[in-house]
Amino acid sequence: MAFHKQVRLRVGSMSALVDEKVAPLLRVIWKQGLWTWTSCQHDGPPEKKFPMYINPFACEKPPRGFRYTSAQEIKELLGLPCRIYNNVIWLHENAAEELRLIQERPDTTRRKSRRSKDRPRSSVSESGSR
Repeated sequence: MAFHKQVRLRVGSMSALVDEKVAPLLRVIWKQGLWTWTSCQHDGPPEKKFPMYINPFACEKPPRGFRYTSAQEIKELLGLPCRIYNNVIWLHENAAEELRLIQERPDTTRRKSRRSKDRPRSSVSESGSR
């Protein structure tokens, strides 16, 4: 069994030592009140394509303020490339960095919707002129 550097992660009533590279992902998941059972930043051989996992399976009552979830719900929340097998989500080892880049990216859909409110769309006639 591999051991990785761990950090203390606290979100609401949840507090645990977690692998350092998984902590940013778990922070996002836990802030949504979704409970996870186990996780690991690298499980398996070095050449494994999706070595990081987060397991939402639970066999006991979730902590106060948290609820059970599924790997599919976590996948949709994170929006990262992953695989789901037996309700365990498997991610790339650099998933935390990918998540950070997504969160820092400007929201272009919001800008487009503002622009469309400011400027009405012009109609085009059948001949192609406005």
